[in-house]
Amino acid sequence: MKKYKGSSAKLLISLLPADFKKEEFTKPNGYWKDINIVRRTIDLLLKKHNIQLHEIPKHFTKTFFQEQGLYGLIQEYNASPIELVNKLYPGKFDVTEF
Repeated sequence: MKKYKGSSAKLLISLLPADFKKEEFTKPNGYWKDINIVRRTIDLLLKKHNIQLHEIPKHFTKTFFQEQGLYGLIQEYNASPIELVNKLYPGKFDVTEF
């Protein structure tokens, strides 16, 4: 474990790289404050679930983020998918669409 500085996550990733990704483990404090990380994560989520941009309001709910293991992300935006989406796509959606 010394090689991995006591990190079981790093150990698992090194042993089973096809089964585990760094993103699946707990994020360090401040991780979701980086808008580039947030944008990349949302882009991957849209691709993974084949969600078109105009479909975001019907899919992005607190429950959806919890199911994806991304409740920490949504918490960074006051647990509001609307606030998150407005940060990434300012002026694109109206609050009534959610």
